[in-house]
Amino acid sequence: MNEDLVVRRKPVTKTPGSSTPAVAAVVTLSAAAAFLAGSQPSASNWFNFVLLAIAGAVLAVASSKASDAPLIWIGAVATLAAVPSWWALLAAASFAIALLSAAFRLPVWVHALVGALACQALLRLPPIGPFGMCSALAAIAALPVLISGYRHCKHANKRRWQLVCAVCSVFIIVASAASGAAMLKAAPQLTQGANDARDAVRQSSQDESQVTLAKLQKAETQFSQAHESLQPWWVKPGLGIPIFGQHVRTASVAATAGVSLSRTAAATAKKVDGSQSLVTNGQVDINLLNSYLPIAEQAAQELQTAQRSVANLANGWLIAPVRRQLDSLSNELDSAAPTAATTAEVLSKTDSLLGVDRPRTYLVLATNPSETREVGGFVGGFVLVEVSNGRVEILQSGKASELNEALALAAPSIGDTNFANIYGRYQMGRYFNNVTATPDFATDAEAARDSFAAATGTQVDGVILADPTAVAALLELTGPVEVPAAERTLDAKTVENYLQAEQYVQFEQDTSGRTDVLVDVARSVTEALFERPLPGPAKIVSTLAPAVRGGHLMMVAFDPKEQRALAATGISGGFGTTPGRDFLSVRGFNANANKIDVFLHRSINYTVKYEPLTGSVKAVAVVKLRNDAPTSGLPPIVIGNASDPPGNNRMVLAVHSALTLEELRIDGVVTPVESHEEFGGFSYRVITEVPAGATHELSYTLSGRLTPSSEYNLDVSAQPMVNADAYSVTVSDGENFQAASSNQLEIVSGTATGLVPSQWRTPVSVTFKAK
Repeated sequence: MNEDLVVRRKPVTKTPGSSTPAVAAVVTLSAAAAFLAGSQPSASNWFNFVLLAIAGAVLAVASSKASDAPLIWIGAVATLAAVPSWWALLAAASFAIALLSAAFRLPVWVHALVGALACQALLRLPPIGPFGMCSALAAIAALPVLISGYRHCKHANKRRWQLVCAVCSVFIIVASAASGAAMLKAAPQLTQGANDARDAVRQSSQDESQVTLAKLQKAETQFSQAHESLQPWWVKPGLGIPIFGQHVRTASVAATAGVSLSRTAAATAKKVDGSQSLVTNGQVDINLLNSYLPIAEQAAQELQTAQRSVANLANGWLIAPVRRQLDSLSNELDSAAPTAATTAEVLSKTDSLLGVDRPRTYLVLATNPSETREVGGFVGGFVLVEVSNGRVEILQSGKASELNEALALAAPSIGDTNFANIYGRYQMGRYFNNVTATPDFATDAEAARDSFAAATGTQVDGVILADPTAVAALLELTGPVEVPAAERTLDAKTVENYLQAEQYVQFEQDTSGRTDVLVDVARSVTEALFERPLPGPAKIVSTLAPAVRGGHLMMVAFDPKEQRALAATGISGGFGTTPGRDFLSVRGFNANANKIDVFLHRSINYTVKYEPLTGSVKAVAVVKLRNDAPTSGLPPIVIGNASDPPGNNRMVLAVHSALTLEELRIDGVVTPVESHEEFGGFSYRVITEVPAGATHELSYTLSGRLTPSSEYNLDVSAQPMVNADAYSVTVSDGENFQAASSNQLEIVSGTATGLVPSQWRTPVSVTFKAK
């Protein structure tokens, strides 16, 4: 600030003691108000209170000595920076008083009041620009006042300020050196502990329990050593040094969390021994499952504590490498904490799910996506099992088609009027093969329950769906099974191809033999699953998890509490939009009554323009359908039946979205579409036919509005197919904002783009920043 631009006058001088009480009162009030500001300049709450109080007092004292120009400057900067918060009124008052002080001869305590008022506003500035901008503005505003105040001090007072600054500098140097030495010692221990913990996670997925335990114990040792390195009393003062203290606190929290988590994980690994079998001779070991519950609850509590501790860290002052490590830890905890809580919740419901209080009856649906339905594939066979006090018994098994005659007589009503308008064409209450017609498995499970009860008189407590991919995962656990009707042994490597294609060639002229195979496979796998010894829990979870994530293995319970626990795991096949989030799912329903979908390949390219300020979304979903089916050489059940000519693939294609459809073009031609509101969003259906060897392109132009936010959120839900869908997503703004980060996509020149895993539900988030 050029002080020549403002009328200069000699600072007010008073006789000793004439204004001292008033100045002291202003300084005290300024310190007290600053004490309550709530800012966090350091990593220690006590130091924060002290530093804020000192800042309030020092700025008021300096203002009492400063000339008019710096006072006008601090008042003006504070006023502009504090808009639009209410603190701008306080800053404006300081600016007005500074102007009056420049025009009239006012007491020095008024000068102190200018600094005190401006200080309160500067300590409470609303977020401005990038992180640290508020602190920079406060420093820019206050520095001229501090310099002017120092220049107008008496010589003796200058010596005192110099001494205070020297003492503070020595404190900062000594505290930084002590804390820095401790951090240098702890850093490699933290790094090694984290690496050992990640190695343990990888080993646990392979059911290497002893290796996992050893790695976790090693990780605990490393984290404990790092924790001890950061605990001596002489490390604590470093917490009070701005910027440096945040790094000390981060290392300390990471070490504490590492010790707690690795210790809990090691105890879990020791308890959950891979040699212990959950199922033996049809009996689930309920006592073993119950023994896991306290460990799971402790793990959930430890993870939630660590999650809160890390979330409370102010990471804006951290250097980039440390901030990246902290963000990585935070993301891992954000993922692990809900999983642990869900695990504990499910374990708390295992007694009821396994029929401890009363027997439970479950209907297992054997589906096949070679003939698609919107949830995945048609129902070929079923198995009815009863679980009583952990013992599993097969009550009945059969072909889905066996129930159709009874359903024709019973004619059960499925769904309400709106449901019938959309799915009535599939006659789910008439043909049991079609109970998987909707994309929401909870809805399909209810249809299966009601239809099965109408056909057999048996009420079930839950429904399980397993397609060939799920069967392959189960056979990894049980080993190969003999299938008499197929005259062969099937294992995890051969069962998918056999069920999806080979069986139809083997039994080309024998429809009854083919359906017997479906029943035989379902029954044989179910028997093996509950009669053979299974590996430990870690191996079971890691083996089945991909099938669950892909929607190949699903389960719904009709008891609300049990269902809430299952839904939290993602195994229940929940479908639909979430308020405030975009949504995309492409679903197909085979209209050929054949197995031609084994030759169908789909790719979906979703291009989004998102406006963070308004929440406006404009999107184009391009769906390419490629039919690799031959026109001859295979049985009609594969490429014929309703396909005319053979090899043509006729389907009902549905696109589910949170947005409104503006236009559909098929190979460039505008095409009418059937629109409905369902599952919290919209569905757009069209009947299309792809000739053998051809590719068709469907382009959906969509638009809508989400809740305005700097973060765009999308849920992608992929239909389980023989050939997994290929989803690619591109998100941009193109005008005022650019993509800064994403959980799934790469950032290229301000645009988020990349492939999305073909899973039942994949959340995609893109964070935008101003250009």
